[in-house]
Amino acid sequence: MGKQPLDWPLEGRLSLSLNGELLTEGPVEALGDIGERLSWLSKQLGGLKAGYVIFLGSPAAAVPARPGRLDLYGPQQSVLTALVEE
Repeated sequence: MGKQPLDWPLEGRLSLSLNGELLTEGPVEALGDIGERLSWLSKQLGGLKAGYVIFLGSPAAAVPARPGRLDLYGPQQSVLTALVEE
């Protein structure tokens, strides 16, 4: 979802913070072999196309949503920020 691909294999931690408070985190390696998972998915769907957004899961535990500034920190200093409203 960006112009620069991430280095492979992915290593490090994924963490989720709300208003600066750490909610959950986990090791990216827990996702397993992402290439293998994408290959399996492609075979199941008869191929993948440019522009598909694929979510392969998360190494961090799910937490209830609350209003505020949500920051998702991933490998290699990648960050995704969203505002969650009531």
